[in-house]
Amino acid sequence: MLPNGKVYRAEPAARFGVSCLALRAALRGGLTDRVAIERHTVSLVHLQNRWGECDGYFAADVIVAAVHALAYVTGPRRKEVPQLAAVLAANQAEDGTWPKADLFHTTEALLAIGTAEARAVLRRAVPALLARQRTDGSFGSTAQQERALIALRALIWVEQEG
Repeated sequence: MLPNGKVYRAEPAARFGVSCLALRAALRGGLTDRVAIERHTVSLVHLQNRWGECDGYFAADVIVAAVHALAYVTGPRRKEVPQLAAVLAANQAEDGTWPKADLFHTTEALLAIGTAEARAVLRRAVPALLARQRTDGSFGSTAQQERALIALRALIWVEQEG
């Protein structure tokens, strides 16, 4: 289980998801000049052309993990970031959710992307977030504090102007 409550049921997906979590940590820590970090980043950038359909070769939550990691890319690859929200937008259902993808996992990725496009996609997810909120303010029994924080950050961000 990732800190946001996303559970991977298959080992290959879990390994990929955890490697993306580690890449996020490395990128946020400024370790972009390391060869292994650059190689992992480049591989995710090259994989983007396979993400057109979340139910294809790559499962939706695996794509979300990769998108989330790429949100922290800096330097010349930063130009890829605006396209990341489009990947998630293309697979968003009418009710604001993502079929076969965890709502909070995807919301957290959109928050990391931080672009106007990501905000628009997240704005469409607000009703789904609010529908999951319990009367006590929580969002379920899984990763309670983390999911509440993700939802709070999302709700505040979509209400902010531009």
